[in-house]
Amino acid sequence: MHPEVNRKTVKKYVSKNSHVARTKSNKYKEKISEIRLLPWTSKPLSAFKYKPNFDYSMDEIVTLGPRLPCSWCRARKWKDETQGMCCSGGKVQLPNLEP
Repeated sequence: MHPEVNRKTVKKYVSKNSHVARTKSNKYKEKISEIRLLPWTSKPLSAFKYKPNFDYSMDEIVTLGPRLPCSWCRARKWKDETQGMCCSGGKVQLPNLEP
């Protein structure tokens, strides 16, 4: 179906059945909010199945600590990462990214 035809059909349906559309919209919003709050429960092999709607940071096992800037290029790195791994100890210099 052509997108414009679909939009018109949906708009017509919503105008005739606003109570149904409102109920569906509310259920959808509730479902989305539930999905955002999912705890990370299944950990085996989960690194290969990343899901952005899981709250990994709230898990008590995951504690990466603060990120520190590289002394040469200012790239953010974890505490135990090798010094200068990001820029080869200042030998590689990339231009700044424009916003």
